[in-house]
Amino acid sequence: MKISMYSYFSDLVKQKGIEAAADIALAFGCEAVEFIDVYGKVPTVESEEEAREIRRVLDAKGLCVSCYSVAVDLALPETSGYDSDAAREYVCHSAKMAAIVGSPYLHHTLVLGLNYNEKTYVRDFGRVMKMLLPHTLAIADLCNSLGMTVLYEPQGVYVNGRENFTAFYNEMKRRTKRVGVCGDMGNSLFCDWRPEEFFDELAPEIKHIHAKDYSVVNADELSEGVRAYSSVSGKRIIPIAFGEGDVDVPHCIAAVRAQGYDGAISLEGEYHDIDREIPLDVTAVKRFIEA
Repeated sequence: MKISMYSYFSDLVKQKGIEAAADIALAFGCEAVEFIDVYGKVPTVESEEEAREIRRVLDAKGLCVSCYSVAVDLALPETSGYDSDAAREYVCHSAKMAAIVGSPYLHHTLVLGLNYNEKTYVRDFGRVMKMLLPHTLAIADLCNSLGMTVLYEPQGVYVNGRENFTAFYNEMKRRTKRVGVCGDMGNSLFCDWRPEEFFDELAPEIKHIHAKDYSVVNADELSEGVRAYSSVSGKRIIPIAFGEGDVDVPHCIAAVRAQGYDGAISLEGEYHDIDREIPLDVTAVKRFIEA
């Protein structure tokens, strides 16, 4: 399994250029990189010419692109404020750039928002699905035509949880050719679906992994001043260094390894000091995959 730099890699590309960003990823001990575009912001890769140059530099340095991700809302414009058609076109641009830089996968979100909010939550998932499908099918068809597989993960509070995520994924699998699952090690916690259960149930579909870790506590156990997310059941979810939280990382890795997984593990931590924290996470990942 290759270790891929995900969090902050695109920021480095924008700030320092691809040469310097690639050198930093290598210095951290990464063998691959993952890009991310965020709808409403300038894409990391703006043109085909720039994409070809990025591919040239990465090839020369022996780095591969493990995945290309896009953070976007494709439904519920009344809460996101997004024009869903424009958001879809943004994802399609990223898909074209992903193909040129050599990514085998395009991963995009569906409806953003990790924290559960009782007042604004739309309980009719059928409505959310109906809004999503025209956009996700068009994106998947484009990715397939470009030779890429499109990936989805449990994410947000809408397309998450055993019932909603599997309903969406099975519908996409039924209606398009090449789709897969991004094995995110933490997001399912936001709908109180244990990552170990998610990995067990969907291991044959997992094509790529996002590595992260959390501690899960009751609200009354949360120390003052500690930043935390909220799950649907009211649990508090605290980002923590990889391998030091409540996610059973060995179990997740064993589940995909039993299916012959030999892809990338991309670091998606909430880092405050990347020069110190990313090398620590690289070491932690190596410890788990070499065990």
